Amino acid sequence: MVFVDFSNPFLRRFLTDGYVKHHRQQLDGIRAQLPSWIAQANAAEAASGLPRRPLAVVLDIDEVILSNIHMNSFQAEAGEQGPESVDFHACDYYAAPDGRPWPRDDLRLNPLLAGARELLEAIRDHGVAVYLITGRLNAIREETVENFVFVGLAGSGANFVFDEAKMRSPDARTLIMLDEPLPAGASVRPFKEGQRKLIDATHRIVLNVGDQVSDMGLYGDVQVRTAHPFYYTT
Repeated sequence: MVFVDFSNPFLRRFLTDGYVKHHRQQLDGIRAQLPSWIAQANAAEAASGLPRRPLAVVLDIDEVILSNIHMNSFQAEAGEQGPESVDFHACDYYAAPDGRPWPRDDLRLNPLLAGARELLEAIRDHGVAVYLITGRLNAIREETVENFVFVGLAGSGANFVFDEAKMRSPDARTLIMLDEPLPAGASVRPFKEGQRKLIDATHRIVLNVGDQVSDMGLYGDVQVRTAHPFYYTT
């Protein structure tokens, strides 16, 4: 869980407007560059003289595709934060799949971030494999897959980005999760880098996308860290 000091009115204003717009701009920028990066990767594979590997993109989930910042809220009586009382719920600035405001009391499912669907669809439409590497535990795999189904990224139809059955299977590589909690204070970076190394053995990683240092590494032609204004992990 991410805890943010939402008593700060600047952070509240930024989340309701600037953060969502900025995130979309970042992902739209990645999508615009994707054809060029794919062409360069294909050319490099062809020129390598080695058996040609298919292409892949690796992405983090939280604060790249889904947002768990929405669970934060802040309330203050009039006079504590200004002349008006404050009833702030970050989820109020995200829409549910039916277009209604995200339900305040649903902390299990996370909203889809602006620009994520379009980026994932572009990767799929280019025929590039997608791997999701997350620090989430396998214990919440079903919940995570349910989240992807709920926001319309996974299912059984042809228009979905992800195959729901493959995401549910711990043996499938579409959704790569931690088997056990990390020791207190330990970095998730070795786990994520080790998983990228395994992917690199069979695929050329065109692109890594993540919001934290742990999402960057040695494996991948292009590393894009989407700036996150609220927290930092190793």
